[in-house]
Amino acid sequence: MEGIERITSKILEDAKAEVSRIESETEEFVREQQESSEKMRERVLADSRKNAEEDAKALIQRAESLASSERRKRDLSAKQDDVRRTIDLAVQQLVEAPAEVRLERYLSWIEARKIKEGVITLSAADQGLKDSLLKRLPTDKFTVADTPGKMRGGIIVSHGKMEENLTYDLVIHNYLPRLAQLAQNQLDATQGEEDTDE
Repeated sequence: MEGIERITSKILEDAKAEVSRIESETEEFVREQQESSEKMRERVLADSRKNAEEDAKALIQRAESLASSERRKRDLSAKQDDVRRTIDLAVQQLVEAPAEVRLERYLSWIEARKIKEGVITLSAADQGLKDSLLKRLPTDKFTVADTPGKMRGGIIVSHGKMEENLTYDLVIHNYLPRLAQLAQNQLDATQGEEDTDE
C-alpha cells in the first residue's frame, strides 16, 4: 500500500530528526550528573580524606550507576515518546493534506480493494469531500453516511455484511509494532555511529 510506505518513510524521517534532539538532551543530563557526582566526591574527600576514601569511591560508583540507570530509563522513555509523537505528526500531516490529495488517496484505496459499491463513512474533517468523492465513483453504487465517523481520517466502506476499515488510526494501529521497531532500530543505529566516532 503506497500510503503505508509514505507513512513509514515519514515516520523514519521524523525519527531521524528527533535523534539529534534526544542525544543533546542525554548529553546534557549525563554532564549534569557527572558534575554533581564530582562535586559530591570533592566534598566527601575534603571532610575526611584519610578515613573516607573507600566510602567516597563507593558513593561515586553508586551515583554513577544511578545516573547511568536513570539515563537509560530517560532515553527509553524519550525514544518511546518520540516514536509516538512522530507517528501522530505523520497522521496529522495526512489529515491536513490538501483536499484533492485526500480525495485521490481514498479513491485509490477503493479501487485497490476492488470495492464496487457501498456506504462510505468519512471523518468530520473530510465531510467536504463528499460531493467530489461521489462524482468520481460509479453512479448509484456509493453513498456517503450522513453521520461522520469518529476517526481522524481515512474512510470506512460498508458493503453487504463487509466493512472495510481504511482509517489512518487502524492502519497505524496494525503496523505500530513494526513502525516502532523501525524507528527504534534507526535511533539505535544513529547512537551506535556516535559511540564509534568517540
